[in-house]
Amino acid sequence: MVVFGVFFFGNSSADDRILNGSKLLLPFSLSLSETQWPSLGSTFTSTVAWSTFQDYIKAAKNHDLETVKKLSYQLSATCANPEKSADCNLLMDGVYNLASSFRQEDFKNVAFDDRQIIMATDYLGSSENLDGAKTAILFVKSESGQPQLLSIKFCFGQDSMSNLCVNTNPVSRDSDQDGWWDDVESLFYK
Repeated sequence: MVVFGVFFFGNSSADDRILNGSKLLLPFSLSLSETQWPSLGSTFTSTVAWSTFQDYIKAAKNHDLETVKKLSYQLSATCANPEKSADCNLLMDGVYNLASSFRQEDFKNVAFDDRQIIMATDYLGSSENLDGAKTAILFVKSESGQPQLLSIKFCFGQDSMSNLCVNTNPVSRDSDQDGWWDDVESLFYK
């Protein structure tokens, strides 16, 4: 599997449960294999996260750095430096060109808790002889529960027990037990 991440300029919620089919399951009681995702469809959390993402994409297109800052968990060093505004605009153009064609209905795999949200596609375009591409959008929730964009991650290959794009398995997603899922925490600027 090849993983490519786009790093962006970038607590408790009433909607902190995971709905799987017609059963309501608490995050700590799920027993999913590592290749399964809780699917939330059009729940409040996934709808708000998608709306945040769309607002972010619009702000990037318009080079509206103030809005990008508000919608991001962290700001890149390039965009944090006023002397590099032209380079920052190029980064925002790249994000817009890359992500403006994403479709909400493709992001049917959603996992979240009171700190983070991951929305992901299946491996699209994969077949028996061809690897597919999976896109994951990672968010961190602000203290008020609002999603803030952290990153977009691209993976090429196919999911398997030993080859994950992002790990949302409640048993193994937080190896140091600090409340931050490993895939989210690995993207924090130190």
